[in-house]
Order: sequence, then C-alpha cells, then structure tokens
Amino acid sequence: MAGDLQDRPCERRLMMTTAHFMHTAKVPIVQIYTMQTPTEALACIEAGADYIGVTPSARGLPGEIDINMAQAIFSTVWTRAVKVALTVETDLIQIADMMRPLIPDVLHLCPPTETFTPDQVRQLRALINPHTRIMHAVSVADHSAIDEALAFAPVVDFIILDTSTPTIAGIGASGKTPPSAGSSTLLNPVPNLPVFILNYLLACT
Repeated sequence: MAGDLQDRPCERRLMMTTAHFMHTAKVPIVQIYTMQTPTEALACIEAGADYIGVTPSARGLPGEIDINMAQAIFSTVWTRAVKVALTVETDLIQIADMMRPLIPDVLHLCPPTETFTPDQVRQLRALINPHTRIMHAVSVADHSAIDEALAFAPVVDFIILDTSTPTIAGIGASGKTPPSAGSSTLLNPVPNLPVFILNYLLACT
C-alpha cells in the first residue's frame, strides 16, 4: 500500500520496490524488505518476490535482525531469489565484516546522504566479494537527488529511490514513498542503470 504511513505506529513495515530498467525491455523486478524468518522469506518468494532483503543490525532499526537469523534466511533462500543485505553504516570495515558471513548477492547502502561518498563505495568494493553488486539509496526530497544519483551511478550497480526521516538512521523506512514527479525525473538521467522505486505494502506487521 503506497502513501504516507508515518502516523500509524508499528515496529516494522514491509516495503516493496520495483526496478525500472531504462532503455531495455526487461520486466520490472520486485524486491521486498525486511525478512524476519526463513519461513517469511519463502512465503514472499512464493508470492512473486525476485529480491529478498534483510537488515542485519543492532541499532534498533525497523525490521532489523541479528546476523545469525540473517544467515539462516539466506541459507534457506539460497538461489530461489536474489539476496540483499541492507546497512546504514558508514565504517567500511564494519560493513565488510557484516558481509563476510552472509555473502549477499546485493549490498544495499543507505547511510545518510552527507555521510557517504562515491569514493567510499570504490574503497568498499576492494573489501568485499567482487561478485557482490551494490545498490545505493537516494532520498528523493528535491532536485538535489538528481545530482546524487548521477554522482553515484558510475560506482554502483543499482539506484534505489527512497525517502528519509530524522527519527530513523539512514535512508528508508520512513513510511513515505518518493514523490512520483521526482522519481520520474530521476529515471532519465541514469541510463542503463536499474532504478528501484519504493512502495510501502503494509503499514504494520
């Protein structure tokens, strides 16, 4: 369910994103966050999810799980879907340490915009599995989001358009979908790069 959900209290929210491949004929991809158990992950895959996301953290983030549960989910999913690990951290060693036992297919970077740079993404690539793809979150608030997307496009494999709130660390889980006009504008300046657009499926689970 899309829309502003911030006025509805809950511990976590299910988030669905669709990937739009500009200048290609590929069908949009469905990506769902944030898995809590292997059973839930399998149910989402059965329902049609292509990408399954987890948030291994101890920050008090919405939907976060410990590293052992994340491993269990990824082991169960195996090759049934693309496995995505989300982080709001900025310390490169800390991110690499989180990645090592999980070996996700995709690393979703969503630290606050001003705390992470394209050069740090380049450095991070040298520390993680070379086959891991990187997705960078862009908070769509105004036209500055276009500049950010263009700055990160050469060093990442995906862009995800999201929103942020001061009450939650990093970009995402705000309960708000990106403005449709801003999202549409952002799709064009990043040719040949998959762009995920976030939608909230459920306010509370």
